[in-house]
Amino acid sequence: MSSDLLRSVVQEIGVENIYPAMAGGSEPMEADNKTEQAMRTLLGRDLRVEAGVRSNIIEVFVANEDPEKAANVAKVLMTLFIPEQSRIYESSQKDFLDRQILDIQKRLEESQRALFNFKKTAGVSEIDIEMEQLLSEKSALSAIAFESLTQAQAALSQAQAQAAAARSTYRANSPVMKRLNQKIAVARTELNRQKADLAGNEDSAGPLAQKLNEIDTRIAHLEAQRGQFNELEQRVEMESNNLDYYKKRAEEARVNAMLNEQNITRIRILDEPVAPAAPNGPNKKLILLAAMMLGLFLGLCAAFIRELIDERFSTARQVEKALDLPVFASFSKVKGA
Repeated sequence: MSSDLLRSVVQEIGVENIYPAMAGGSEPMEADNKTEQAMRTLLGRDLRVEAGVRSNIIEVFVANEDPEKAANVAKVLMTLFIPEQSRIYESSQKDFLDRQILDIQKRLEESQRALFNFKKTAGVSEIDIEMEQLLSEKSALSAIAFESLTQAQAALSQAQAQAAAARSTYRANSPVMKRLNQKIAVARTELNRQKADLAGNEDSAGPLAQKLNEIDTRIAHLEAQRGQFNELEQRVEMESNNLDYYKKRAEEARVNAMLNEQNITRIRILDEPVAPAAPNGPNKKLILLAAMMLGLFLGLCAAFIRELIDERFSTARQVEKALDLPVFASFSKVKGA
C-alpha cells in the first residue's frame, strides 16, 4: 500500500482504465494530477490489504464500479509488488550485511591483536592448560618428597632398632656396634638432607622447596592475569561468532539477490484476481428476513414481560388462588356497558 507502488499501478493501467469519470472530467487536469488523485482514491477508499498475524498470506481487495477494472487493478498490483519488495528488502539487506561484516572483521582483528600483545607482555599462552600442568607437577613433586622423607625416616628407625637389639649382645666398641652406629649416622644424614631439601634453611631453600616455590609463584602470576586474559579472549570469541552469523546472513542475502535477478522469488500468488459475478453489497432479502425474525422475537418478549408485571385478575382460577374461596359466577365485560 505504498504510494510509490500504487502510483506505478495507476501509471501501468492508466487513469481512464480505473476511474473513467476522473479521466474525462469537465475540469482540465494534468496527467500527473490525475494520477495522484487516482492513487489517493485507491489508497484511501477502494483498496484494502489484510495480512494475517500468524501467517504469511496477504489478501488484496479492490472495489470498483466495474468488476473487470477491479480485478485488473488487483492483478497489476500483485505483479508489481513482487519485484518491488525484492528490490527494497533484499538489496538493501545485502549492502547492510556487507558493511556489518567489514566492521566486525576490523573489530575482530583489533581484539586478536590486543590478545596477542597481552600474551606476549604477560608471558602467558593458555592459562587454564598451563595452570593444570603446574598443579599436576606440584602434586607429583609433593608426592615424591613425602615418599623420600618417609623412606629416610623408616631407614633411620630400622637402624636404631637394630642397634638397640645389638647392645644387649655386643660391646659398645665392638665392630658390629660401630657398623650399626655408622648406619644410623648415614640414615640420619639422609633424613636431614631430605628435610633440608623440602624446607630449606634460613640462608637458602633446598632444590625441591625452590622448585615448589617457583611453581607457586607462577600460579599466582597466572591467577593475577586471568581476569584481563578472559576478557580479551571472550571479546575475540564474541566477534568471531558475530562474524560467522553475519557471513551466514550475507550468503542467504546473496542467494536471494541471485534468485531475484533470475526472477525467482519466494512469493507465490495463490489465487488469481477474478471479477465477482455479483456486486459486493448488502443482501436485502437476508436483511429483511433477519429484521422480521428480530421484530417477532422482540414482540414476544414484550408480551411476556407485560404479562408478568400485570397484577389484575383475568381468570376465575387466579381469584380462587388469591382468596382461597370458590367462585360461583363470572361476568364478561360487555362493550358499551
